[in-house]
Amino acid sequence: MLIRFCEAVLLAAFFSAVAYGSGRLIGSLATAMIEKGANLDQLRAMIARRSALERGLSSRVGDRRRDMAALDRDIKELVRKRIQLEQEIDAVLETPDRIMRQIGQEVRGMQLYLALVLNKYVSNAGGSSTIDPAWASAQEVAVWAAGVGEARGELERRYPESQGFKVTSLVDAAREAAVVEPEIVF
Repeated sequence: MLIRFCEAVLLAAFFSAVAYGSGRLIGSLATAMIEKGANLDQLRAMIARRSALERGLSSRVGDRRRDMAALDRDIKELVRKRIQLEQEIDAVLETPDRIMRQIGQEVRGMQLYLALVLNKYVSNAGGSSTIDPAWASAQEVAVWAAGVGEARGELERRYPESQGFKVTSLVDAAREAAVVEPEIVF
């Protein structure tokens, strides 16, 4: 009985080994056929290309995030500066000091002339839709010019009479002597 049992176990082991070997052989043949039919080399090359593209895309996404963070900081800084400048403008507009307009630049050989300019359209009509209401009263203008004639010419070019501007006074600031007598027009 023991012999029969051993023969049965050996026979079972033999058939198991044959079945295992057959399965491995069939699996290897099937894998080879699939690889041959699917052109695995092309698939591997495609996967390698796509993984390189994915790494590059991930890198670019990181770069874009850093760029966006830097731009966000810049925008916040610009908004902060804009608010600060608006506050400074409001502070200047609220001060009782007068605004001095300037024509030309201070360079060697130029003299400073002070002029008073107003706009008769604003003062006569009580206002204009295109001209600042401040022009109803005389506005101070500093003119850098080589002489009185050039100063008057610059004033007329910048503030033409055809638009209602009138120079009421032009004074050499260095001598503080009237070059033109003040003239008030109403």
